[in-house]
Amino acid sequence: MENLLLSTEVKVGDTVEGVVVSVTDQAILLDIKQFAEGTIYVNEYQPGLTSFNGVVNVGDTVTAVVKKVSEEVGAIYLSRLPLLKNQNDEQMDSLCEAKDIIKVKITKNVNRGLVGSYLGNEVFVPANQVDLVEVNLDDFVNKTIEVKLTEYNERRRQYIASRREILYQQVKQARANELASFKEGEIVKGIVSRVDDRLGAFVKFEHNQGLIRYRELSHVPFAHVEEVVKVGEEIEVKVLKVEGNRIDLSKKALEKTPFELYVAEHKVSEVISGTIIQKLPFGAIVEVAPHVTALLHANEVTWNPNDNKLASLKMKQVISAAIISIDAKKERIGLSMKALEDNPWARVKAQVGDTITATISSIVPGKHLVVSALGVDGIININEVPMKEKSSKLEDYYSVGDEVNAVITYLDTRAWKFELSIKRHTSRVEREQFEEYMKKEQEKETVITLGDLFKDILK
Repeated sequence: MENLLLSTEVKVGDTVEGVVVSVTDQAILLDIKQFAEGTIYVNEYQPGLTSFNGVVNVGDTVTAVVKKVSEEVGAIYLSRLPLLKNQNDEQMDSLCEAKDIIKVKITKNVNRGLVGSYLGNEVFVPANQVDLVEVNLDDFVNKTIEVKLTEYNERRRQYIASRREILYQQVKQARANELASFKEGEIVKGIVSRVDDRLGAFVKFEHNQGLIRYRELSHVPFAHVEEVVKVGEEIEVKVLKVEGNRIDLSKKALEKTPFELYVAEHKVSEVISGTIIQKLPFGAIVEVAPHVTALLHANEVTWNPNDNKLASLKMKQVISAAIISIDAKKERIGLSMKALEDNPWARVKAQVGDTITATISSIVPGKHLVVSALGVDGIININEVPMKEKSSKLEDYYSVGDEVNAVITYLDTRAWKFELSIKRHTSRVEREQFEEYMKKEQEKETVITLGDLFKDILK
């Protein structure tokens, strides 16, 4: 103990040690081996102490500093405060160097910041070190806050402290913990904090911020981000990727595509309507619902492969068609107009060589007759029509509506084609007539020969 005295000569500033011989509520007496006992009043023992009751007992050893010596009245007045001050200073210096967290009761707001005390020392928290954001300093008066000692102002004899640094570390840790909790593929909720038509939408969580890139906002095309989300709106998003401090999010990943919504309500064989929005060499693109298209292949426009009905379809024309295929994986829908029509060729049961009766429906001069038979159309080429002279015209022998018998020479139900021959029918008839004639002649010869035979016998 520095300058510890037990002699009879004491002076102000000396450090002495004594045993407590008397304790009252407001004072204690120490036997310090001097001409008088040392007196310590309660306010000189410890800052803030109001009573010695339960604090000091007779027989305790106490060290103090001589504050006043009065030989006239035979009194020596002591104080522990200077010793405490030295101890506190050492502790404060240590806390300041280590930047440990301490609790300080704020006593006032001096506009430039907050003032409080710790271990009998004045602590000043500058306004910009009170919080991470601007706050009302009056809200902190008479409250205890946690701060870190940063330095000692010799001129003002006060310690400078920061609460902001503590909050920053807390937020930093909380941000790291929250960031670590995000898992790719999980669904989370957040608040839209900002929108940018170039980047997308920013989503604020408790401590972190993620980004929904423009392409991940919606399956449906849009001009501005605010058409999809609005600032302040709470939304659910899917975590796509967490890389460093970056969180990539998706809103559209949680929503069904227009295609998925459409096929959920429609099925194969269903008759729907749509608008032609694009014509291609192999078919037409049909919009069947907003942002949902289907393909009408050229082969599905009509049953007649010889009819270029596709060319007659016009842009923006509304058509009716049947759904004939749905590919969910590739998001493709196939349509058919011909599925709504009857295929007369499916009922054709004739074959090449059959003789049928046909009705002339039209005449193509110099080329062929167009005939109707078996519910479909066929042709009789001019070289299959018997005419007396080569220079003869078809219309000289036939008229629309005439019925003719002809032989099927070619039949392709898939290609919707069949050809007939009147000549072959005529030749067949003539051959049959000749065969019938020859048969009859043979029968006559047989009868004559037998008659003659019996005639000779009977003679």
